[in-house]
Amino acid sequence: MQDTAESLETYKYLQNLTLLCVEGDKTTQLLYTSIFQDLVKEIVFAQDGHSGYESFKDINRDIDILISDYSMPIMNGLEMIKNIRQIDKIIPIIFVSAIEDVQTIVQALSLEVNYFIQKPIQSHEIIKALENCAKLLIANATLKKQKEKSLYHSYQEDIGFAKELNILRNDFYYQMIDGDTTVLVDFLYQPLDVLSGDAYCARCIAPLNSFYLMVDGMGKGLSASLTAMIMTSFVNHIIDKMLQTDSFDLAVLIHETMEYIKPILLDEEALAIDYIHIDDEEKTLYYAKFAMPVLLMENQESKIIRLKSNNGPLSKWQDTFNIDSYDISDIKKFLIYSDGIVENT
Repeated sequence: MQDTAESLETYKYLQNLTLLCVEGDKTTQLLYTSIFQDLVKEIVFAQDGHSGYESFKDINRDIDILISDYSMPIMNGLEMIKNIRQIDKIIPIIFVSAIEDVQTIVQALSLEVNYFIQKPIQSHEIIKALENCAKLLIANATLKKQKEKSLYHSYQEDIGFAKELNILRNDFYYQMIDGDTTVLVDFLYQPLDVLSGDAYCARCIAPLNSFYLMVDGMGKGLSASLTAMIMTSFVNHIIDKMLQTDSFDLAVLIHETMEYIKPILLDEEALAIDYIHIDDEEKTLYYAKFAMPVLLMENQESKIIRLKSNNGPLSKWQDTFNIDSYDISDIKKFLIYSDGIVENT
């Protein structure tokens, strides 16, 4: 860790934390011991997901940070994390895997995994992730104290939420869209906190042409909220410019917003994003889904169609993207959503 006041504070904070390492490989356990033994108060090891879950539930020990491998017997890392998230929604989780499958990453994102480490493990990467987990815990503790402050703070939250709503932009509030058929576009936006990592926009591109953005910033708190709001604001800015010249282009929109946001993202930060363009005149849906939950559609026979992500999570290292299309001439309903709708009843 760098010799700065912030790093020293983080180091002191780590000295009071208990780290649960769920890893069946003995060599990796030895590596973790050599890396973490001087950084944290206690290291707890578990051989597989089942024993890791039991260690987490141990009432005689408070686990502060979790590091888990993916491939393990009895219960894999994602299954264990899913069980743990039912108990604890905010514990920082570092997910270690040699697997690069997009759907595995999507599942991890939906479980609010905070950081990804690719095998083979590099000590500086996992130390950096651990340090950032400690900073997240410090930030969460600070935010909790702030929420307990005066009525003035509550007033500021109300103003902040109003600002978020202005940034989001929705061209379809309480409107029916008339074309060959009449369409109702409905919305639900109920963030758990004012500092929400989820954001969206809904834009009317032309009378039979609409665009929908869904952004889910990895993690919680101020960083994820800022990233989501900045991204949404810039997308709306680009769309406004395109509408002025009647030149909407989904590929250009994605490219411009990626180039804008990448320098802003932290090294370990990632975004899950939906870019959805519905052209009702051509009866075609164009989409670029970056590690978001499946887009659900219902056809005239009430069959559910699922469109999976065609891109991994957006990071500052990403240079390319995929856009695919789907014939929607037989589709009567769409559901575009973030993982928040999955986590809530």
